[in-house]
Amino acid sequence: MGVELRLCAGLLILPLLGCPKRAPAPISVAPPDGPRSLVLLHTNDIHCHYEPTPARWLDGSPAIGGFADLSAYLETVRAQEPAVLVLDAGDIMSGTPLSDLELDGVVGAEMTGFLADWGYDAWALGNHEFDKGYDTIAALVQSTAVPPLCANIQGPDGGPAMPGLEGARVFERGGVRVGVIGITTPELERLVSAETWSRVVLLDEVEVVQEWMERLDPETDLLVLLSHSGLETDRYLAAKLPGLDLIVGGHSHDALTQPEQVGDTWIAQAGSYARSVGRLDIQVQDDAIHAIQGQLVNLQPQPDWAAPTPAVLERLERVSTAVDASYGRVVGSATGPVLRDSYRQGSLGLWVSQLMLEATGADVAFYNSGGLRADLPAGELTYADLYQVLPFGNAPVTLSMNGAELMKIVERNAFSEATRGTSSLQCAGMTWTWRAAGNDQIIVSSMVGRRPLELDRDYTVATNSYVASHLDQILRLPGREIQPHGPPIIELTEKALQDGPLQPPAAHRTEVE
Repeated sequence: MGVELRLCAGLLILPLLGCPKRAPAPISVAPPDGPRSLVLLHTNDIHCHYEPTPARWLDGSPAIGGFADLSAYLETVRAQEPAVLVLDAGDIMSGTPLSDLELDGVVGAEMTGFLADWGYDAWALGNHEFDKGYDTIAALVQSTAVPPLCANIQGPDGGPAMPGLEGARVFERGGVRVGVIGITTPELERLVSAETWSRVVLLDEVEVVQEWMERLDPETDLLVLLSHSGLETDRYLAAKLPGLDLIVGGHSHDALTQPEQVGDTWIAQAGSYARSVGRLDIQVQDDAIHAIQGQLVNLQPQPDWAAPTPAVLERLERVSTAVDASYGRVVGSATGPVLRDSYRQGSLGLWVSQLMLEATGADVAFYNSGGLRADLPAGELTYADLYQVLPFGNAPVTLSMNGAELMKIVERNAFSEATRGTSSLQCAGMTWTWRAAGNDQIIVSSMVGRRPLELDRDYTVATNSYVASHLDQILRLPGREIQPHGPPIIELTEKALQDGPLQPPAAHRTEVE
């Protein structure tokens, strides 16, 4: 019978020292020589979405998934297949009030409790696991029964980034020895707070994964990278790391209906919000993938699915009751859906930016598109609806920018709209138009309020505290004096809804013929 190895992040020489003990996963007896089969199930970017969420890729955008249906599907596969490994590629946190719930004094432990109830084997640290600060994620990592993996961060002293964090594990299923290495995004610095960043060191992901591959290859049949890095980075890693069999990815929320092959490495990713599960039916022979068949399973219950486990249903009832008690109050209504648009001005981005503009008295307001995490539906709205839009607790701030700096943002937003390659900044107080000239975007007009933008004039700009803490990456500005302004932005939205039903604002059209 095989052994499950526990390997701590940052300890390449003595990997078995200093890791907290966790319950070992079941070990399967190896079958005779020949192709051996394994079913690998995977999720990513769950973001605490415990209830069904609209699937816009399906006709009618039905709400699908959620934690009960995820449990049902996992139990169905386990009942049918003798060798199953279940992994999550990170960002389990931040998205619904479930992120804020405490269990035994640990914030977020209800979410990791679901991972244990589902029988997950491991999960990778995503950037949003750090949203509530280093101490919160450190406590969560130390408390969870399901191993968290992240090989490319360590502490400033060269030791583990936090107690209980592991770089890799070896699992055995159906006689297949699977080495699973975890990494998080190489963009971590711009995605976490300065205080958190001061307490970790990010290692080169190619070098550290290569080290783990060399260490694990002699004792494994299959090498899997559990990567919260995004699809483009995963493609890069696949090209740079020959000998890596499979990358199970997250971060970019890509829903790959079939695994993608780069060189000899397969890449899979399963969308977001617990609406789908990736399934890989793998045959392993001669230390490599002999055959692979992949599919993306939408979590729409079928008559032959098993029932969710009692543990999941009990935890789900407790969580739902707690969230309804604290976040279920009705705060207003909307006359129509208020929607995001990551590549140009959306009605939701305009509304939130306008509230910051009014609260601060600034000339212009900007909000990062990635900070708006959900749309607002038409009809009655609860505080939980607002929380899903604004889960990070950001507050408004102001700073000074000159007109030339604002024009650079206009140009980048026009490029974003034209190419859909990078997300734009949502804006209020400022409008512009542009037209295409070949592959370029020509700014036709730019206005602040009712007056043309003046390049040599200083303007007061409102934004949120996250953007202010990453000025160089988001606004491409050197350090500026930041002035805080009042309560979190979610409170501005709740107060605004008290004035009457929200009518989705019409965004200004920026592209002209």
